[in-house]
Amino acid sequence: MAKAIAGPQTNRPRPQMDSTQRTAMMGRQALQRKYNEFYTKEKPALVLSMNASGNDGTIFVSGGGAYIKDAEEGPAMLMLSSDDYLRLQRLVDAGIRVELEADVKTKFFNDD
Repeated sequence: MAKAIAGPQTNRPRPQMDSTQRTAMMGRQALQRKYNEFYTKEKPALVLSMNASGNDGTIFVSGGGAYIKDAEEGPAMLMLSSDDYLRLQRLVDAGIRVELEADVKTKFFNDD
């Protein structure tokens, strides 16, 4: 087999994202900061959001909390499958009272 000829090597960093992608990312980060400010002000016990994957009652953990030991405790954040989340939304939109019970247990490890 003939030797493969390598193309010219350059040390230029390849752009990670274009300006449209960067703008979209910055918009998502700004929206997340507004959510966090809202959660800090309102102090909900539980925040539910929707995940496109999962079904049949699958629940995902959405937020891992702060990594700083003395950070303010935020709400529990869980993601439901889109079917389950939208079912709850339809009930609320129809004026039906929805009551949820959640038993979320966490532990902070500081052994390291």
